[in-house]
Amino acid sequence: MCSAKDGSIWISSTSNGLYNYDPKTKAVKHCKYNSKDSLSIISNNANKLAAGKDGTIWIGTWGEGLYSYSPVTHRFTNYPYINNDYTNIIPKDTLDDDQVISLMIDREGIIWIGTNNGALNSYNPKTKKFRSYLIKDPDFSCITAILEDSKKRLWAGSYLSGLYLINKETGVLKRYSEANGLLQNDIEALAEDADGNIWCSTLRGYSRFNPTTNTFVNFPITSTIIGTDGLDHFYKDASGTLRQTYKEGMIS
Repeated sequence: MCSAKDGSIWISSTSNGLYNYDPKTKAVKHCKYNSKDSLSIISNNANKLAAGKDGTIWIGTWGEGLYSYSPVTHRFTNYPYINNDYTNIIPKDTLDDDQVISLMIDREGIIWIGTNNGALNSYNPKTKKFRSYLIKDPDFSCITAILEDSKKRLWAGSYLSGLYLINKETGVLKRYSEANGLLQNDIEALAEDADGNIWCSTLRGYSRFNPTTNTFVNFPITSTIIGTDGLDHFYKDASGTLRQTYKEGMIS
């Protein structure tokens, strides 16, 4: 779910396309794939959303890569991708996999996309160029969470390899794993608190990382509390408190 520039709210689903809700008029618009309509969305599995400052809505799908919606033209645009298969296929100016599992827009307007069988990608809407960070580290893959912190540093969480700090320009990666004190290498979500700490959500609980001291403080949670569904979204309220929803309720 994300809020658009016009105040409307976009809601994604994994099987029924997109919904757009206007709080002012209470109107709901349903966008669903239609093989007879070339302007319809390209996939009903729209699992990740992000809103650009210009009003563009970016949509990550499971199986059809990345596409966007323009509130000006009311058109959906899809972008090139390859079907990766864990063999580290090197893409050439395309998204490095068709399965998008994380999506974020930084302060410069660059679109950051994490894929399942690929790694981290960036897309510049101005130059219309993709860049994949797949080749930088063989363990850097399946990027489940992306965060730009208050100092414009880029962080990425992975399914099996822990937390990464990425230099946007050089692509150099710095890895933090269980060997460095991380609670679990399987990261579900990332967030920054008011003190500049990076919070990592895992199936075992939380790790709070201090980028200044390079140290972790862990807060284990038993699997009987959160189950196996994971905690894949952080929410920060007006007071700066971090919250997460899960199957049985909310943690803050």
